[in-house]
Amino acid sequence: QIKRQLRELYRLNKHKLYSELSSSDPQFALMISYIAKEKMLHKELSEIFQHTLLRLRSDLKKNNQSTISPADKVL
Repeated sequence: QIKRQLRELYRLNKHKLYSELSSSDPQFALMISYIAKEKMLHKELSEIFQHTLLRLRSDLKKNNQSTISPADKVL
């Protein structure tokens, strides 16, 4: 169920991330991992997901689309 929710949240919000990227930008991989022991409500999961994408977008802007270390992106 959580895997399905995360896929749907990505599908609905990926345009926000893609708007920061151009065809000349280097490629990068995005991995979404759910490590909480308890289930979250869809609304709470959605808020966290959107906040994470917002942080990623701002880092892409700030770093001028440079590579971002995975260790810096733990939420």
